Amino acid sequence: MSQMEERTFIRMKNINPMKGFIHGTQKRFEGNCKDISKTGFAFISKTKLSINDMLTADIETQGLPLPPINITGIVVRCSSLQGGEYEVAVQAKL
Repeated sequence: MSQMEERTFIRMKNINPMKGFIHGTQKRFEGNCKDISKTGFAFISKTKLSINDMLTADIETQGLPLPPINITGIVVRCSSLQGGEYEVAVQAKL
């Protein structure tokens, strides 16, 4: 069984700009959302975040007459990519 088949909630690709902040700090970040599901999301950013950082992000809804998607969650992974970027996975706080 593939990882996709094992997921309870399917992740939808969502390549939209986003920005947010880390709770309890002045640290802000920007990036591009990679995918999103009911339980969390992943994004690419030039800002390195730490595991267990609590953040709030606004993901733009380009091309739709809707306000940005606002999500609060906890960083569960931050992997280094080429070019000084990071892939960050966030578990949504439900």
